[in-house]
Amino acid sequence: KDRDLAEVMRLHQEFETQILPPSSDSSSETNNNISFHDWIEDLLLKTPPPLLMKKTKAIRAIASDVDGTLVSSRTMTVHPSTRLAFTRAIQDPNLIFFLATGKSRLGAFNILGSQIMTIPGVYLQGLYCVDGNGNVVKE
Repeated sequence: KDRDLAEVMRLHQEFETQILPPSSDSSSETNNNISFHDWIEDLLLKTPPPLLMKKTKAIRAIASDVDGTLVSSRTMTVHPSTRLAFTRAIQDPNLIFFLATGKSRLGAFNILGSQIMTIPGVYLQGLYCVDGNGNVVKE
């Protein structure tokens, strides 16, 4: 396991040196104060790697948790880029996007808004499930 961890760290450092923009100091922010997350997202949106594009075309469904995935665990808010990705996933006619969360449907609604009313969902650790029309499938 130590070798695996060492390899992950080596790859991470290699990755950083290849993609991170140069910084004038040792802080985690780049010269233009853009976050690492936003920089990577911008890079991928402009020039997605061919392997990533090939793999994403095969995706038919995405299940997403809410807390710590769509909603920041620290701030309990949805980052604007996450909101955009969430909206795109819901609107994609070739994709089934649904929530799978321990939250109640009302709890997810209070954080994510009315968009969740148009998608399937698995709530309360699977005790309450709805289809994309809001019909209860399991209770």
